Amino acid sequence: MWARRLSPRLSCQTRRSPRAGRLVNPVPVARGCDIQVSGKLGTMPAKSFLQLRREVTESPFTAYPSGGKALLGSPKRLDNCRHGYGLEVRDATGQTTCAYCGESLVDDYRHWLLVAVDHVVPSSEGKRLRIPRQFIGDFINLVLCCSGCNGFGNRYHVADEPPSEWTLEDFVALRDRIFAERYRLIAARREGEQAFYEKSWRP
Repeated sequence: MWARRLSPRLSCQTRRSPRAGRLVNPVPVARGCDIQVSGKLGTMPAKSFLQLRREVTESPFTAYPSGGKALLGSPKRLDNCRHGYGLEVRDATGQTTCAYCGESLVDDYRHWLLVAVDHVVPSSEGKRLRIPRQFIGDFINLVLCCSGCNGFGNRYHVADEPPSEWTLEDFVALRDRIFAERYRLIAARREGEQAFYEKSWRP
């Protein structure tokens, strides 16, 4: 599913699928990786990464308290992401930009209207994999994003077999791998949508 090209001094962390024994979810661990990614949402050439406002190696969780590796609690208000739990995510994590495309969500009113909250490990997958609810609902599994990226990243399926018992360390590792993969897939989808806009909608 994945094809990658790396310079000699750079490497990617990979993990073998327990079902097929093949490498899945390569995660760049150094800046400057020259990578090609293909998947269900399309193909993105390496140069596309340079067009993003954030580099593919950046993760929003490094700026979270304790580096996003310790539980922070869960939102108390689940009514409206702009009025309720979105504010709680901002206050708990310090985020003000989309975790996937880097677009500011607070520069002006029109950007603020795009605010969405994303479960990096989807709630449905958490239930299927028997991940403890306190992990799935915690701030360390939530990111602010724009509504466009949130829509592009829906319907994500985790191929891994669940461990017999989840630890917080297991969950954080899964979250980081899923974020890196969804980041690339969403970027590929944005490339395709931009091409369609340029061809069909732009005056």
